[in-house]
Amino acid sequence: MRGASSILLITILLFQFTSCLLSFSTIAGPFTQVTIDPPSQDVEVDVSPGSNGVASAQITVACQTIDPTPVMVTLSAESPGALVGLSPNSMVFQTLGTSSIDVTVDIIVPIQSTSSDMICSITGTWQQGLFSGEVAPATIKIIVLPYYRFELSCKSPLNETCQGEGACFNLSIENTGNCRDDYELKITNQKELEADNISIPKTDTISIGKGEVMKIEMEVKTSLTTPIRNYTLHLTVTSLGSKAESKTEVYEVLPLFLTVKKGMHNETRASEKELDLLLNPITLILTALIAILNIAFIIKRRRSARRYYPPT
Repeated sequence: MRGASSILLITILLFQFTSCLLSFSTIAGPFTQVTIDPPSQDVEVDVSPGSNGVASAQITVACQTIDPTPVMVTLSAESPGALVGLSPNSMVFQTLGTSSIDVTVDIIVPIQSTSSDMICSITGTWQQGLFSGEVAPATIKIIVLPYYRFELSCKSPLNETCQGEGACFNLSIENTGNCRDDYELKITNQKELEADNISIPKTDTISIGKGEVMKIEMEVKTSLTTPIRNYTLHLTVTSLGSKAESKTEVYEVLPLFLTVKKGMHNETRASEKELDLLLNPITLILTALIAILNIAFIIKRRRSARRYYPPT
């Protein structure tokens, strides 16, 4: 009986020990911890045309244990809108105490992606014999840098008008960058044009979203005294976003050509002057003829009077 009781007691103890081990393997061992350093960081990515849209970050996986059993760690990373790779993504720690392994995080963002922030999540699990657990997670904030580009065009850069009248240039600006941008339109030789009495109303700063196109009508007005000749308007459009945030200012220069012809009012004045010059001699001749006729009429009357009333 005493032997049977001993066997029963040993069986119960083994069962409880096994249950304890199974419990530890489920909730992770109390003597091992795996972490990622730093737990969070920021990475900038250039996605402008001509770039590769690639960035990388470094993390350190640290394992702390008092158990000589090797610790196997497996990591994974994911981010919506980007491809993320880990090198290495699995590792084995075989040292008591604290040890660490460096991991490279490679990030690829599609070229011309919209300027925004993405979050890359790094998670993992570890296994140590019958024990297992989760790696303390880490995050990487992926900052997609803005880039500023646009296309400027004019439907008809050649235009003409008459003195005292105006002309209109139909401009088109397309935002080919990856974020909303503001644009400034300026005629760099406006003072020279104003000296010839050509006025161009100032255009307010315009805002255009990514991929959008805006049509602009730029009016040019002349005066009655504007010289008759050809003019060149030096139009410069500047991206204010690049001016404020980028080291390189983005701008485009587009020459516009204006021909000023003689106005209708000038032609009318010329015709009137020509008519006056033409009528002046005729008027003089007619006046002279009338005067001659008047003199002749007076002489004739005097002769008639002498004939009927001879002197006594």
